[in-house]
Amino acid sequence: MARQWIKYELKKDPLKATIVFIEKLIREKKQTVISSLIGFVVVIVFAGIIYFAHKKNVEAAYASLIRAENILYSDPNLAITLADSVISNLKSDNELTALASYIKADALFIKKDYKSALKFYKNALKKINPAFKPNVIYSLAKTYEALGKIDEAQKKYQEFLGDFDRHYLAEDVYLSLARIFIQRGFYKEAKNYIEIVKSRSQGTKWEEYAKELASLIPGS
Repeated sequence: MARQWIKYELKKDPLKATIVFIEKLIREKKQTVISSLIGFVVVIVFAGIIYFAHKKNVEAAYASLIRAENILYSDPNLAITLADSVISNLKSDNELTALASYIKADALFIKKDYKSALKFYKNALKKINPAFKPNVIYSLAKTYEALGKIDEAQKKYQEFLGDFDRHYLAEDVYLSLARIFIQRGFYKEAKNYIEIVKSRSQGTKWEEYAKELASLIPGS
């Protein structure tokens, strides 16, 4: 009767049933349980080692990218080398390697290697942290423009304004589009963009740039 009552109680209480099952397992298969526990501990230890090694690599990568950003104009070749080291060492860290690709593309743009810069801006855009996405789209537009691909540049500038109209780079984008429209003879569209900048940025350098650009429109 006692045994039947215990079985009945265990059915009502899953936690008790689990404890009894574990106790029975340890009694009957003590060596197996000990081996399993040792294996589990080893896995945890190795996971910890891998985690801290990765963390150390990530910290070193950020330090390299900060240095690369600081020397971008003074030594673009070294900036490229630093970015390449991050890309090769942290292939699994998508956001960080995307940031490295972005910085490398900036260095290539400074060196006027626009075709290579375009490639790395495109790579960066795939996985870049959303906070940097407007900067990459802006840089793509500038690179297309530098390559003489005006249609692609215009599309990227317009994509930028469609998503990031209030970004700090927006004034530059409006004026870049205005410049493209002036080159193409679309003066009405150019005036519209120029007026947006003049109304938004009164008393700033952007207002002055807008006025200079407006002076290029025939009849102004």
